[in-house]
Order: sequence, then structure tokens, then C-alpha cells
Amino acid sequence: MSKKIIYIVISIIILMFILQISIIKQDNPQIINEPAWDSQETKQNFMRACGDCHSNETKWPWYSNIPPFSFLIFYDVVKGRDEFNVSEYHHGDGKKSAHEFDEGKMPLWIYTIMHNEANINTEDREKFIYGLEQTFGKYNKIKPSKNEYNFEE
Repeated sequence: MSKKIIYIVISIIILMFILQISIIKQDNPQIINEPAWDSQETKQNFMRACGDCHSNETKWPWYSNIPPFSFLIFYDVVKGRDEFNVSEYHHGDGKKSAHEFDEGKMPLWIYTIMHNEANINTEDREKFIYGLEQTFGKYNKIKPSKNEYNFEE
């Protein structure tokens, strides 16, 4: 049994060494275009709560260089930038941002664990949602009528 544990520990050490060799390129591409923010406060709150994943101004923390965290963080940033990026803004982008923030879908819970500053307090929450809607437009979620699914009214 002890040989099995030794093999497992050695395997983990070798795996960690191999992971250390694989380097992920953490970059912040050039800012191409930004939205016309409704206020500086909305922009500051956005950058504080959303900017690390949804802009080209990511602040890469020290632990983003350590596998496997580096892979997870890199994946979240790439996915976030692909979904919506204020540094490469096109008119019409970001309409869902206020809705997703209000629904608690953003920022991701795992992000807020390490970034307490991403939590917007109750007082500023409504102002922030309003600012996002003023900046990006209001998202109108279309709710299907029951008739489409043949339910009785």
C-alpha cells in the first residue's frame, strides 16, 4: 500500500512540473473602441465588477500564473471577452449585461470569492443597473406565451 502512495505522490509531482512548463500567454490587447458610458461611476463599477473578464484591461493576479488556476482564469477571460468586450465595443453589445447582473448571473460567484471589490453594495446596485441600461440599452427578455406550448390559458 505504501508503494502505491509513493507512486501517486511522484505522479502528482511530475504532473505539476509538466503543468509549470506549459505557459499561458496572458495579454491585454489594444483597446479598439469603448462605449459612451452614461457616467464615470458606471464605468468604474463595471471595471471593478466585470472588467477583468469583459475588457482588454484584465488585471492578472499572481495566482493566475500557477497551474491549474492559470488554465481556469485564462478560460474565463477568453470566454468573457468573446461573449462581450467593452474594449472592442460595437453598438448593440452588452444589452444583457444589466439583466445578467440583476439576475445574479454576473459576476461569477467564483470570481467574487477572490475579488471582494466586485460585489456592488445594495445602495449602488440599482444605480449600476440603470447605468448599464443607459450605456448599452435595455434588454427585453421575450417570454413565450402559453399558447405556443399548447397550454390552456
